[in-house]
Formats: sequence, C-alpha cells, structure tokens
Amino acid sequence: MIILMKYCSVKYISLEMALSVLASFGGGALAARLDVKSAFMLLPIHPFDFEFLGYKICNLYFIDNCLPFDCSISCSLFEKFSRLWNAGRANINECHQSMTLFTNICNELGVPLAHEKTIGPSPVLTFLGLEIDTNEMCVKISPEKLSRSKHSLQELLGKKTKIRVNIEMKEDIKAWLMFLDLFNGTTSYDNS
Repeated sequence: MIILMKYCSVKYISLEMALSVLASFGGGALAARLDVKSAFMLLPIHPFDFEFLGYKICNLYFIDNCLPFDCSISCSLFEKFSRLWNAGRANINECHQSMTLFTNICNELGVPLAHEKTIGPSPVLTFLGLEIDTNEMCVKISPEKLSRSKHSLQELLGKKTKIRVNIEMKEDIKAWLMFLDLFNGTTSYDNS
C-alpha cells in the first residue's frame, strides 16, 4: 500500500508565521501553547489497517491498534491532533477562551494534556527556542545560545572537524562569526 505524500507531509508553524499572527494583533498580544500527552497512543487504527501494522516474533503475532510512531502518516496526523498554538489581542479574553475551549474538549474526549508544557496566555512565549516578546515586539536569543552557535561555527573552521568545509563555506562561516560578534541577540518585528 502506498500512502500519498499529501497525507504524510507536515508543515509546522514557522517563526515567520507565528510573528505574523502576533503582529496582526499588535503590541502586547497574548500567546499560548498547549500540548497533548502521548498523542500517538491516543489515535486508534481502523481494523481494516491492522494487517499493515502487524509483525510476527517467535510464532506470536502482534498488531498495533494505535498509531505507531514510525508510520509515514504518523507525524502529519499527530501534528493535526496534538497541538494548539493560539494568540489573541491584549486585554481581551480571546486567547484564554481558546485555551479553555481546547482544554474542555480534550477533557471531554479523554485526551490528556501535558500540563508541564502549557504556557500562557502571556505576552512573552518561548517558541522554537527563541523568546518572543509582544510588548517590545522583538525576538530574543539567549546569550548561551549565541555563544554555543559561535562555538559550533568556530569548530567547523578548525582542523579536527569530520565535515569537509570548502573555501566558500569557510567564507560564509567567517561572515556569520563577524555578525554574531556584533549581534546583541535581539531583533524587532512589526505588522508589515
């Protein structure tokens, strides 16, 4: 059986998309994130598909009756099912109401949420390892991450790397290192 790529491909929320949504709400926008706990094990497999998800060990047959992690369609289904990333205007309950609605639906369906990963509503949210601050309309990278980035680039220029780095790559790395020496870790964004 062949699964078409349109059912397997995943498009996660990009930083640009998140910033665009937040900018549309203006300064001080609130953002939130909720994650489902063990979502793969919550998605049942239709009995017609059992024959494709079974295996035999020592004359014993085993069949996955929930979505296996390594199935080509798993990531796409998991992403549709498992995550709510939401935003709303400052001083309005939109974001909080969406979080409450999603939480209530999950509770009603018996879907456990990873409460330790729940964030918001807040004007400051960490997204893809970057801190987005809607009050200041900026994105910040921690000094530790900047330092690790510089160190990783410097290692690529060293002689002990297992990666072959050609002259053009070395010039790019040097340019990035010069940029990182001057970059304060903060960049602004706006509604445009």
